[in-house]
Amino acid sequence: MYCSYSKQFDMLNNSTLDRARMVFLFIALAGGVFKLLHYPGANFMLIIGLSSLSLYHILRAFNTPTLERQAIMLHYVRNISMAVLLIGILFKMMHWPGSAKMLFAGLGSLALSALVEVMSSKKEDEN
Repeated sequence: MYCSYSKQFDMLNNSTLDRARMVFLFIALAGGVFKLLHYPGANFMLIIGLSSLSLYHILRAFNTPTLERQAIMLHYVRNISMAVLLIGILFKMMHWPGSAKMLFAGLGSLALSALVEVMSSKKEDEN
């Protein structure tokens, strides 16, 4: 039975993704607390939690609502840059190389997307 990509992705509705995000966030926060307390298993929890949150944002980027072109592009850029930022945080907490570049790319693109969104909302308010 062949099912198109959009029909497969429709099964991942917003409530399912939001519940998964909360679980991943809890795992990542618990891993961070365990890492501060030097408990065993903290690294594993951080890797699973933050990489799953990153995967959530990648899936969320491709689950675009029916919006105008600029809003879809901002949605895409914001979620992909959030995924890069989360992976950069993971690299920083695990002391892996390349964390500074990922953090810079993630924060920079998030800042630019926020700036573009603020500017576009001001233009809409003026009209």
